[in-house]
Amino acid sequence: MAETEKQAGASPEDDGPLLPASFTFTVPRKEISMVSDMGKWKRSQAYADYIGFILTLNEGVKGKKLTCDYPVSETVEKLMSLLGTLDRWIDETPPVDQPSRFGNKAYRTWYSKLEQEAETLVSAVLPEELGAAAPEVALYLKEAVGNSTRIDYGTGHEAAFAAFLCCLCKVGALRVEDQLAIIFKVFDRYLRVMRKLQKTYRMEPAGSQGVWGLDDFQFLPFIWGSSQLIDENGTVCRALKPALEHQRRSLLVQSQPRPYTNVQG
Repeated sequence: MAETEKQAGASPEDDGPLLPASFTFTVPRKEISMVSDMGKWKRSQAYADYIGFILTLNEGVKGKKLTCDYPVSETVEKLMSLLGTLDRWIDETPPVDQPSRFGNKAYRTWYSKLEQEAETLVSAVLPEELGAAAPEVALYLKEAVGNSTRIDYGTGHEAAFAAFLCCLCKVGALRVEDQLAIIFKVFDRYLRVMRKLQKTYRMEPAGSQGVWGLDDFQFLPFIWGSSQLIDENGTVCRALKPALEHQRRSLLVQSQPRPYTNVQG
């Protein structure tokens, strides 16, 4: 999280964002074009930071329910407002009549709004002194909501949203104490907005693995949700016993009631 990179003399009690003087920002570019590029990615510091971010959150939610108490910072509230804006744009951009059943072209109109406003939305989340990070961080937000050419959405887009949150932690906008709110408020709200996008514009699943995949659209809820189902003794909680519970759409894939991180079934 953000606490791993501090300015000289900074302490965990400091309230302001921690931005090393050596930080420079640049708009990301695609570096993985073929299978052989994956090795370079897996050996990179960015990969270590990204996986560490996911695992840190995974540890943080272990054995905890959505209904537990946790602090909600100003940055988290701003992220909720950002997601609320994306939600409102869906209402303002209804599907159009078209011959094709799937991939409603109104999605491209919705996406064009995000493309135009992404940096402004991200700047509103970042503290003023971190404004230079907006162009770099905004790209991950734009990549997190689907592909406007194919009108599809998949786990790669979800991964981009996790990278977006990871970036906010790296620059210090999100802090260690935001861990639970990141999943239980921000990520939960993100899932709801993405489902609304998928249903409203009949988006195709991107890169679906069919029966070999856990879900056509999401993956992270299965990681973090499984951690929630581990109790303080390190064993799987009674919610998944007997084993037949798996066949009756367990808590991980239910929307209502939803005491645990949910995912589209």
